[in-house]
Amino acid sequence: MQFGLTYAVSEGKNLPIAQKFAQDVAQIQLAEELGFAHAFVSEHHFLRAGVLPSPLIALAYLAAKTERIGLGTGLLLLPLHNPVRVAEDTAVLDIVSGGRLILGLGQGYRPEEFDGFDRRLKDRNKLMREGIALLRRFWTESDVSCDGEMFTYRNINVTPKPVQQTPPIWVGAKVPRAIRVAADLADVWYADPITPLHLIRERREGWLSRLEENDRGADAASMAYYREFFVGESESLAWEHGGNGILAEYMGYLRINHLVTHDGEPIPPDRKDLVPEIVRQRATIGDPAHCIEQLTAINGDLGLDHMVLKMNHYGIPPENIQASMRLAAESVLPNIG
Repeated sequence: MQFGLTYAVSEGKNLPIAQKFAQDVAQIQLAEELGFAHAFVSEHHFLRAGVLPSPLIALAYLAAKTERIGLGTGLLLLPLHNPVRVAEDTAVLDIVSGGRLILGLGQGYRPEEFDGFDRRLKDRNKLMREGIALLRRFWTESDVSCDGEMFTYRNINVTPKPVQQTPPIWVGAKVPRAIRVAADLADVWYADPITPLHLIRERREGWLSRLEENDRGADAASMAYYREFFVGESESLAWEHGGNGILAEYMGYLRINHLVTHDGEPIPPDRKDLVPEIVRQRATIGDPAHCIEQLTAINGDLGLDHMVLKMNHYGIPPENIQASMRLAAESVLPNIG
């Protein structure tokens, strides 16, 4: 199993986004030194926290500042974008990074983002399906034509082509309809901790069945899981140095209707009282022994190829994050069973 890190680069309290991005770049350079396999940068728009909206541009900068670590979008909201533009930009990014691109794609869920890009939220599944199919064709074929429900093209030849014939596509998916997109079109299904683990286990069976229906089978059953994470020398230090930052970020998830109950139902934004227990269930925070136990259990449940950790949360000092990264690389990740 490979381990990576994910980043939602945003401005903080009294911290301009340029300074925050510089801190995150330094962490990703450290991640490369520590042996992490990949680093991901997310995309969101029109949020109060000012999340970085252009992950491909950020990753192009990171490509120049690193040498080996895989660089991924985690996630690029494909339904908001023109597939030709995405195909061109990702091909260039794969070239300048020396073939290190991982293209993580999501359908999106926030009406504000679809309105801002003049897209209809109800079309997101169709935009996603046609968009992924077109990306693969644009990367590998010349004179691409199609007559789709969402896109029509005549004799489009995207150049240059990527270094990787087709950069790996990870599809982030929570609900069964989106998971079917991952089974039909992705190289990797990328699950996240907002969905309770027992629901991911249940939906994993549907994903495997869909792969069999597609005649892809076990050879195509590659899964990644994203986990909120912080490790300290003791449980109390882990919560003091990082856990409270994760708790603050989950309060932000609540405000944008991104949290669900144990049964997968949306949690109203006024139910702040539920957040501390949700964090304890869906994040791994503690000393090395506790973290090893939890991550080993998750891997045993899901049979993962990749685990992507998020240690960089709102308000956590960068020195605390780097300490957690070092402790994870030295004392936790080598011991995941």
